[in-house]
Amino acid sequence: MTVTANYRSSFKIPVEPSVLCCYLTVNSTEVLIPVPWKHCRLSGATLSIGIANGAAATATVDLELDAPSGSIMCTVTVGNSQAAGSLLTGVMAATASYSENLDRNATARDHVNVAVTKGSSTNWTGMLYMYFEPMI
Repeated sequence: MTVTANYRSSFKIPVEPSVLCCYLTVNSTEVLIPVPWKHCRLSGATLSIGIANGAAATATVDLELDAPSGSIMCTVTVGNSQAAGSLLTGVMAATASYSENLDRNATARDHVNVAVTKGSSTNWTGMLYMYFEPMI
């Protein structure tokens, strides 16, 4: 079977949910991640802490729509002295439309911007998992 560009461009999410992940450090500030699928939505996120947050300060990881300062779709909070091995669950935004209709071909909805806001003297690392589902 020959796969042409037209055929490939119609690919939808192969499994549900599909996962994109990225490694974050405290020095990560803005990471722009392209959405590789068509017609999908961000359904959740988790953060697995690799190196503990040894400081008495919280940090946040915001998943923003398409660009820095975009609409926040989900927020994960890294608490004071968060232990290594912790699995933190993100809180989805109350406005569901921010995380819907993501599409690799839609200029304004084709990226997830991961914004890390660190507290003073935080030093954690972790793996961020973002879960996507097809739009029905």
